Amino acid sequence: MSCDGADNEFHLPIKRGATVTLTVTYPAVLTGYSARMIGRATYDTASTRFSLVSPTTITISLGATATTAVATLSSSVTGALTMGETGVFDFEFFDGSSPSIVKECLKKGTFEVIPNSNAAP
Repeated sequence: MSCDGADNEFHLPIKRGATVTLTVTYPAVLTGYSARMIGRATYDTASTRFSLVSPTTITISLGATATTAVATLSSSVTGALTMGETGVFDFEFFDGSSPSIVKECLKKGTFEVIPNSNAAP
């Protein structure tokens, strides 16, 4: 499985202290799969800046012909990030095997923490 493809690349601006959502629809019904989204400073960094997983911080909806995943970074998660911080992320469906097998990479790309006029610095 690869996340190589122009339509998979994405830049995610994250307003510090705001709730941020990313919604992706995959054109197949993926019954029994989970979703995760992990952000790191670089792909070579072991520690994470944020980590989301279904069903707690990612919701999955099965339609007749597609599966939609909605990742939600809460205001407490984005508030813990550093203003101006940049990094990389992957958002993917995976199965329940151990180790898990990635079914489909939904999005990958970069993130940047930007100012939010509604939150204190």
